[in-house]
Amino acid sequence: QASGAHVHISTEDEAPATLSDKILSISGPVPQKEEACRIILQDLWKSQGIPPDEDGIFVLIVPAQFVGAIIGPKGVKIKDIMQASGADINVGREAIIGMPDNPMVVNGTQSQIITATVMANAVLQEFADRDRMSEDDFRYVPGRSAAPRPPPRAGGGGGGYSRPAARFVTSKGIAGYIIGRGGDKIRSLKEQTGANIQFRGADEEPAVGLTEEERVLEVRGDPEQRSQGVRALLTDVDQMPEPPRETR
Repeated sequence: QASGAHVHISTEDEAPATLSDKILSISGPVPQKEEACRIILQDLWKSQGIPPDEDGIFVLIVPAQFVGAIIGPKGVKIKDIMQASGADINVGREAIIGMPDNPMVVNGTQSQIITATVMANAVLQEFADRDRMSEDDFRYVPGRSAAPRPPPRAGGGGGGYSRPAARFVTSKGIAGYIIGRGGDKIRSLKEQTGANIQFRGADEEPAVGLTEEERVLEVRGDPEQRSQGVRALLTDVDQMPEPPRETR
């Protein structure tokens, strides 16, 4: 009521049983959503005994297919958001268990978190304005995470996550080329092949011994999806102005 935005707290059937926290959905015009976030953060800080000017953590949920847009090519977009807001942001590369969405953890003061949240929302709003995103992309649907292209989990796991992956070590430049502007290219490759394609950095693959200029390219799915994914990726890389001579 104070903000004018519509605020909804998830019920038991609107979130997976594996998720112990509630999902808070806010809808309405941007100013109303911003004010609602501000009120919610104030209440959260107060309930946890955190002084208003001290750092805290706020977790946003981003549909997995739009994570690339938040990160941006070579991480440019996420860096811009962090620099402009002053907040520290970590976008999870793995989906929340039981959901097709990834967590975006924002660490900072209340004002920093508000700024980062508004900027991230603006990125997603562009897709909504072009009818490429809808409310259903944020809504939990039982069984949806078992779709053919689930986000892979490090170290394997149950169900579809235990499928083997095709993995390559590539340069950071190739990773940026494959991801494309706003993540459009990698999304298109996923849609064309049905494979789940993602990059991992040195902090996620310590056993590989990556340098700061290298990334692990991982392709998951059933055998046909993996095969199509690898072929599509190699074809795409060959079209680079200066294609690499080898991968490892």
